[in-house]
Amino acid sequence: MIKQLSITLAFVSTYYFVRWYWLGRKFNSSRSLKNRRVLVLGPTKLIGLELIKELSSRQADIIIASSDPEICEEIIKNSFFESNIQVELVDFTRLKSIAEFCEKISKQNKPIDVFISSAEIQNHYPEVTEDSVEITFQTNYLCHYLAVLKLSQYFRRSRNGRIIFITSDSHKLVDRCPKKEFHLLYKDTPEYRKQAYQYSKFCLTSFAWKLQDLMTAPNLSVHCVDPGKYSENKLKQFFSKTPSEAIQGILMAILSEKKPPFYIEGIKESTNYNKLVSNYLIADILWTLSRKLCEKCRLMSTNI
Repeated sequence: MIKQLSITLAFVSTYYFVRWYWLGRKFNSSRSLKNRRVLVLGPTKLIGLELIKELSSRQADIIIASSDPEICEEIIKNSFFESNIQVELVDFTRLKSIAEFCEKISKQNKPIDVFISSAEIQNHYPEVTEDSVEITFQTNYLCHYLAVLKLSQYFRRSRNGRIIFITSDSHKLVDRCPKKEFHLLYKDTPEYRKQAYQYSKFCLTSFAWKLQDLMTAPNLSVHCVDPGKYSENKLKQFFSKTPSEAIQGILMAILSEKKPPFYIEGIKESTNYNKLVSNYLIADILWTLSRKLCEKCRLMSTNI
């Protein structure tokens, strides 16, 4: 009986140590964000509210652009926030909606100290938006591209600006510049839906890599964060991260006193991203395509 109990305790202790080491480690920082403006583009239900709570507890002034009326309503109604929060309903399937949002923020004429780009959809059926762009590509990538370029001058005004893109390890599954251009309509199969998501995250990561070259400045840096797999289901959290654990890499990118690494997995610097994203030819092709798609909609007045 004692032997069985000892084995059980050893197993439980080992499990929780391994889980803490790989999943549950926290980024420790007492740094305040008072008088710092943070723009969150597309907070998701799973980790969006958790991130906003954390930023608010550090007294950041927060601007939230969400396409989900329920998230907007929940944020507006909640009483736990401790700082100024501006909530805007934005349609990520319409580039004009992104441009109008950016115009509204531009009229405030204030620096943006932290930009967190997290809008995404997964496993969506193929659909072309009013901009003649496939919906997964537009939501997960092109709207981020347009927003960053539209607001670039306000990032540069920050004392210590951080531009952060939430990526996914699925971008590593792209092994070549795709033959099929997923900004166009594709056949509806499970495999193509997965590829569309992978490609959109690949494009987002490649854009971030190129952007860090174009916006290099002592007071500004660009980062990608892979938060890992997370769940709100209590049982599933034994084998995956909680939303609170999933935001730790984002907090590291925001709160680090020193310049954070370009690519963060969990709360660690990593070079384990798809090296194709740092291929100059692919990055330039993607940039040219993205600009043309936005110019087609007459939305491409930027400083980059």
